[in-house]
Amino acid sequence: ILSIVTGTMDRPDAYRRMARSVAENTGVPWELVVADASSPAVEYVTPPAVRLIERPRLGHVAGYNRAFRATRGRWVCWLNDDAEVYPGWANRAIEFMDRHRGIGLGALAYDQEPARDCIQNYMGIDYANFGIIRRELGDALGWFDECCWMYGGDNSLTYRVLLSGNGVAPIRPAFLRHSPFQDKHRPGNEARQAGDAESLGNRYNERLPQMRETYARRLAEVKP
Repeated sequence: ILSIVTGTMDRPDAYRRMARSVAENTGVPWELVVADASSPAVEYVTPPAVRLIERPRLGHVAGYNRAFRATRGRWVCWLNDDAEVYPGWANRAIEFMDRHRGIGLGALAYDQEPARDCIQNYMGIDYANFGIIRRELGDALGWFDECCWMYGGDNSLTYRVLLSGNGVAPIRPAFLRHSPFQDKHRPGNEARQAGDAESLGNRYNERLPQMRETYARRLAEVKP
């Protein structure tokens, strides 16, 4: 029913915490698809995973896209390897999406100390730092836009969903805990940020009014 996509690179302890939380707290049939750029590749523990080795490293966007295209579930979500899910998370996310058919992408709220129930917002639109989407919609949209290499893939999927006429909505309360152990210390990542932001803006900023209108209209349809 649910395909869970993650990427990992030289963070085996974080990955294992994430995988263990998925195994213990996911109450629907699931699979885990991992874009693994580690050197050497992560030694996996239960649960078994579909492991997609990256040699050379593809980067966040292309690596996740490769993993998305390998999924088999009706629903697809993505998590960082430094996230841990809470009990009941998958059932609640799927129930929300089934109840709100006009929402194409659900943004899963998360705790990140000291903040709780976090949802990212950019240019007045909530986007899914961790998201759930129907696989058929993700396939039709082409998943993350590869105009970006490292940053902005999640924004781009939000934009693609809105431009298709579907909504994006936050799903609360928090579904997971995020512990960004090494996000700011990847060699070369920071240098990519400005270029990725420029590429994303060049492609989508002119259509922000249309996306904001769809976002507001679809969000108004969501019932508690």
